[in-house]
Amino acid sequence: MLMCKLTEEAGELAEAVLVAQGFKPHKTLPADAALGEAADVMLCLLLVLSRVYPEQTAHALAGALAGQIDARLARYVARQPAADGAN
Repeated sequence: MLMCKLTEEAGELAEAVLVAQGFKPHKTLPADAALGEAADVMLCLLLVLSRVYPEQTAHALAGALAGQIDARLARYVARQPAADGAN
């Protein structure tokens, strides 16, 4: 059931991003809607992880996830195309 909730939250994040980028001009959301939806996705993900690693606290899991993200961030950023006007 948690995977269904995670999928639902990911869909809400996708919609908030589409609205923010102007692909759904008939809808309006607060300017920070995508950030709020991303937070909901992360919280659902932590719930899923708490089932996989029941011996860990939510704070420990959040810290471990942050560490994994930090370890991968430089590689991810390096693979992104340069922004227009950047050298």
